[in-house]
Amino acid sequence: MRYIKFLLNIHSGKGRYIEIDALRAFAILLMVFYHFSWDLMYFGYIEIDVYNGFWYWFARFIASLFIFTAGIGIAIAYGRCKDYNDFVKASIKRGLVILMWAAIISLVSLFQFGSGYMIIFGILHLLGFSVIASAFAVRINRVIMMAVAAVIVFIGYKLFHMASHDLYLVWAGIQQYGRAMPDYYPVFPYFAPALVGLAVGKTFYSDGMHPDLKFLKNNNAVKLLAIMGRFSLLIYLVHQPILMAFFSIVQFFRG
Repeated sequence: MRYIKFLLNIHSGKGRYIEIDALRAFAILLMVFYHFSWDLMYFGYIEIDVYNGFWYWFARFIASLFIFTAGIGIAIAYGRCKDYNDFVKASIKRGLVILMWAAIISLVSLFQFGSGYMIIFGILHLLGFSVIASAFAVRINRVIMMAVAAVIVFIGYKLFHMASHDLYLVWAGIQQYGRAMPDYYPVFPYFAPALVGLAVGKTFYSDGMHPDLKFLKNNNAVKLLAIMGRFSLLIYLVHQPILMAFFSIVQFFRG
């Protein structure tokens, strides 16, 4: 009990916002649930169509929420920075680290699913790109930012049914013939939630300003979510390998 109280007291940590960490954790929990359902489908326990209908849009909602919270976080970091050049350098470094992990996931997907299902531009690729691009976009006027987000969504809509034999256009939203990636979030339209998050962050968290959300700070469930939100990238990296290993072991013993 004493240890639980200690966890609740540290909640989102010094200099962090409990509501942002909790929202990020909520997105991660939804993602874990989605991947758990996907694994059940992959190993033949349930029949769901992850490429159409509810499950398709559910996955897109989760990814958009995840990228949206990243945009808010970048806006907060920008509001706190004393030197813009240092902020850009830190953002590029962070983005490159995320892209490194994305490359590792691409290699794992190649060995797990084969070249036809290899993840070329998944959620982590998008997140790494968004962190770097947002460091430059954060200084744009909020109205223009929202307009650009709308244009990105429109372009994504136009590219949705397009395909090419070339691989180098996958990042933009033009799929490659013969490739069916289980995790695919191109820049168009999925960079738009990051821009919306930037605009929201600049509106409610500019210059150290913080909404008064005492009712969240006194909620133990929100505090626990906030703790999880601090380690969202780690949870994302480890949860699917753990799930896949679990189901593989179950399949092995079931024969």
